[in-house]
Amino acid sequence: MENDTDNPDAADDITFMAKDLGGTCEMDGQGRVLIPARTRELLKMESEQVFLDCYKGRVNVQTKEVYERRQERARQNLTDKLRRLEQKGLK
Repeated sequence: MENDTDNPDAADDITFMAKDLGGTCEMDGQGRVLIPARTRELLKMESEQVFLDCYKGRVNVQTKEVYERRQERARQNLTDKLRRLEQKGLK
């Protein structure tokens, strides 16, 4: 993030928000990581089903609404996306 010279303002904003919304937490007795209450409230995750995925070394937490929008976007032009990746060497 510190080396993002293409868009330093975006890197600065993301870093600020990560620090602002982040918090220290520990695993509970069942091995769950608890998201701080303020973060859950701001991201509208209270009493919501959430979806987790791991990508590029991080865990993404998404509400059902965000997940469904992402799912719809991924489905658009899927054949073309696959063809382009195969041309780049995807097997």
